[in-house]
Amino acid sequence: MQAILDIRRYPRDFRSRWAARAQNDRIFSLSDERTLIDAELTVDGRLTYAALILFGTRSALGRHLPQAEVIFEYRSTDCAGPAQDRQEYREGFFRYHDLLWSRIDLRNDKQSYQDGFFRVDIPTFDEKIAREAILNAVSHREYRLEGSVFVRQYVRRLEVISPGGFPRGITIENVLDEQSPRNRRLAEALARCGLVERAGQGMDLIYERTIRQSKPLPDFNRTGPYKVFLTLQGTMTDEAFVRFLRILPTSNTSTSPCRISLSWI
Repeated sequence: MQAILDIRRYPRDFRSRWAARAQNDRIFSLSDERTLIDAELTVDGRLTYAALILFGTRSALGRHLPQAEVIFEYRSTDCAGPAQDRQEYREGFFRYHDLLWSRIDLRNDKQSYQDGFFRVDIPTFDEKIAREAILNAVSHREYRLEGSVFVRQYVRRLEVISPGGFPRGITIENVLDEQSPRNRRLAEALARCGLVERAGQGMDLIYERTIRQSKPLPDFNRTGPYKVFLTLQGTMTDEAFVRFLRILPTSNTSTSPCRISLSWI
């Protein structure tokens, strides 16, 4: 198992997150093997693909699941040609998910607006939105298809492209209302440790934070049968709207962007 999974740190990180999420200190004391069993990442003593995707070594993924890869590219323009920065992550998700965000954040400029006597900064790429979009791509992509997840960063937009199209029953029109996890075991493991919401609230979070920062809504229009193509625009469009939301009473703030619109606009 050690040759297949990177157990030096990452199952321990998963276990710590799980214990905190469940508010159960007993989880801290589990062995690595027991952690995998209780998280349903092994079946009859055999590792699942979900365990490999989360904790696999580069060599194990290369042998057993080479398409479990995320490729990051940075391009300052839409011109064709080599990316100015490119990084390939073919290893367990727990090993690279923080590194990937750090890569995005390297070129994450701030936009600001005046609020009374103060200037308030808003990042072009919101960390929670970017992380949730990447988590959705990794957890819901079609692993039976060849091809990697691509995260393409431009000066003011982020594109996340994953193989496989929407899961059955999900469309652009109902993406906020319906949930259909393609890789249930993987999604449940990510929910256990608090990286995703099992109830399917991740897309709600993306839309809510996008609206609160007055940025264009997430765009799935380039999605097709064999890929999900999400475009996240980073430009703040209406400073007055952002200021307005900042002064709303806390008790009336909702997690639903639809309720925010109906209650206050």
